[in-house]
Amino acid sequence: MAHAARLDELAQSLVTAVTGRTPENATFKALKHHTLRGLKDQSHARINQFAVKARLEGLTEKLEILGRDDLAEALQSRLEELPTDLRWMPEVLALLLDLSDRPAEKTALPDVVNLNKSASPDVQLTWQEIIAQDPLDEADIWDDVEAAYHSSGDELGSGPDDDDTQPTISTTATSVGSDDSGALARLHLTQPDSECLANVQAGRDIWQAQRPSQKGRPLSELQLVRETLTMLRGYPTDLFIVAAATGRVTLPSRIRMASTSNDATIDVLLRCTKLGSSLNFLRSWTKSVQPAMHIRTMQAATNDLLGALSSKLGEIEQRFITSKIATVVSIVDVVVLAESAARALAQLASIIQVFSLSDGRTSQLSLLDSLYDQACSAQMSEDLLLFEVLATVFLDGLRTYLRSIATWIMTGTLLTSAQGIPLVKDANARCELAELWHNRYVMNVTRDGSPFAPRCVHFAAKQIFSLGKARSFLRCLDQTVGDGLETFDLRNLMPPFGGIIPELRSGSLKSFSQRLDTSLQSWLESISTDCTPLLRFKLWNEHGLRQMMLAIPYVFFSKDGTAFETFADTMVERVTNNEQQEPWSDQFLLSEVAQTAFSNVAQVNDQCIQVRIADELAASSKGSFVRRLAAFKLEYTFAWPLQNITRCRTSLPHSRAFAFLLQVYLASSLLGKSFLDLRSVPRSSNFIPLRQRLINFTDILSSYVTTASHGIHESAQQHLEAALDIDGMVDVWTNYSKSLENSLLLSARLEPVRDAITGMLELSELLAKTTNPDSIAVLQDQFEKSLSFLIAGIRGVSRAGGDSALETLAERLEWSGVWVENRGGLAQLNL
Repeated sequence: MAHAARLDELAQSLVTAVTGRTPENATFKALKHHTLRGLKDQSHARINQFAVKARLEGLTEKLEILGRDDLAEALQSRLEELPTDLRWMPEVLALLLDLSDRPAEKTALPDVVNLNKSASPDVQLTWQEIIAQDPLDEADIWDDVEAAYHSSGDELGSGPDDDDTQPTISTTATSVGSDDSGALARLHLTQPDSECLANVQAGRDIWQAQRPSQKGRPLSELQLVRETLTMLRGYPTDLFIVAAATGRVTLPSRIRMASTSNDATIDVLLRCTKLGSSLNFLRSWTKSVQPAMHIRTMQAATNDLLGALSSKLGEIEQRFITSKIATVVSIVDVVVLAESAARALAQLASIIQVFSLSDGRTSQLSLLDSLYDQACSAQMSEDLLLFEVLATVFLDGLRTYLRSIATWIMTGTLLTSAQGIPLVKDANARCELAELWHNRYVMNVTRDGSPFAPRCVHFAAKQIFSLGKARSFLRCLDQTVGDGLETFDLRNLMPPFGGIIPELRSGSLKSFSQRLDTSLQSWLESISTDCTPLLRFKLWNEHGLRQMMLAIPYVFFSKDGTAFETFADTMVERVTNNEQQEPWSDQFLLSEVAQTAFSNVAQVNDQCIQVRIADELAASSKGSFVRRLAAFKLEYTFAWPLQNITRCRTSLPHSRAFAFLLQVYLASSLLGKSFLDLRSVPRSSNFIPLRQRLINFTDILSSYVTTASHGIHESAQQHLEAALDIDGMVDVWTNYSKSLENSLLLSARLEPVRDAITGMLELSELLAKTTNPDSIAVLQDQFEKSLSFLIAGIRGVSRAGGDSALETLAERLEWSGVWVENRGGLAQLNL
């Protein structure tokens, strides 16, 4: 009962906290009952404690395999310390496992060890706390102690000559503890001359008192120099007015000089205000928040240059403070020196102002490009001071920008923490493995097609992209490649730009762009290890590229005549047999027949063979036998690494070539079946000559298809072996497929020629069904017309494409006596 009452009380509190309703509300009771039912419900599934234990053991074993034995031991020891009687421990451990993210890479053992330690060290008692409890402000506490009659001096001496009554040495020096660094430092402070401070303060008081004057105040040139140098160093002054929001420096409305012309002085001061505004903008920009890391580095470099300028201005001011010789105070001289020292920074400010106003995708890179162009111009015009400033800021920013490029080249991964616009982007992290090479990573380009990178990196952009993509693809093929590269120190791998500026300053004849290109190229060569040879080796020997190239002629081009005839005879029988109950286009049955036919070929993996019927209408019984086979499609499935080269799961040109061979074989088989019927045919009939012409035609086609396809395939295999990278292999395979389509007349633009060949093959089917002289005469006339068109078409394609094999085919068709106008001569030739 106590438990039920407690649960009821908690349910009421929960309903009130979530909904804000009180027991007086009409719906409160229903909400409370609903909450109690939910709390009492125990029907939810519990976590499998054995599965959690197995996952923990697997994690421990993984840490040991990855070389993190220390972390594995720490995990195991803490698992043993967990209480065994806690009911929800499996759920807690399962939650922690789900929340974990690459513990082997991201976990530092010292952080784990220090979890149970106190965040702050033990507080020790200090002199400040002692003095706060017992202040040392009592009177006479630091007075010298004199011996009294009740002191121990009576025991030490009895004469008036004793030194007990002499004052003791001051305890000022010994009262400071060695640990009190602040008090010890105060003992060594040099107090400034109060008279000098009083004079300075009096001058400022007079200045402030005269400031509201409407008539203007007379200024000495020394005051003007001090105010100008103070303003240029970024400190507040009494003369110049600085806008808090923009840092723009202006002059008051009235200024009156004590010893020089006002107009000349105003002109000089306006130059100072312009220079001061530029320097204030730089100071404000260095404090702004920038998303890109290379921009932050350039901010730090600019801040260092501002510090160096402040030191130079301090040296100018030092002449008037501690001058050992007579110094002429001249505001014009000071401004000239200040402008000479700050001129480069003023030019830098103008460049950064343009960058600050830009917006869009290229804004993060426009500053690098602008500094690069201006640095090259400054070097060509021999303005070394401006060149050094611009080149320093540019090279510091470029060095940081190249960190992401170094990571991409060495590991094939992109920095997730990199801000700005990277050269490479992950276009589709969930792309299919078959499209990994082409669709996963792409190069960022502008509208005009140039890389999204600093202009100085454009010459190596494709090389950078290819090296990283090859590394990434190789890691997908073999997970063990590149182990340990994630822990390299980027600081030791950045390009050494430190020698560029001193070399060019010393009078080198090289331009800044040439020297930078040389440095970048040598840096790329030092950090990049071309993994393309290893990638090609793995594709050829471990992922089936060599096996695929060996199998293709056997599967598609009838290199093994026995295997081809075994499958082709089965196909001819199924297509021509009208008494079979099941349709001939049963894909599962045909796939099994094909696998059985090629199972004895050692170079072929029969499990990769599959048969599909592309067009059910073409495969129907309404069309001719030859037309039905046009819908036949034999597939040889490629592995996913090879699909990145072929860009397809199986090759359509190869499948169409095989269907073409089947059509030719079908026509030849139908003509061979009618051989025994020749005895009953009269000698004067045209049946025998036409049959012989069709046999010659099918033999020429069969010989041409097998010979041409084998020649094209062998050439493609040689070019694949010689290809330097995967892109080269892709180009070779693309040209290979196009050559097959053109040479075997399989291209869509050659459809009229293919229709003529199909029509002539259908004549074989019609001739096998008839012996009627009139029908034979019609078939012979149709054959001659089709053959005339076919030879002309083949020659036209050969001349247009420069394919000598097609020209040879046309000559063979004409030379073999197939195209003969004189029927008598043809009959004599066939005899």
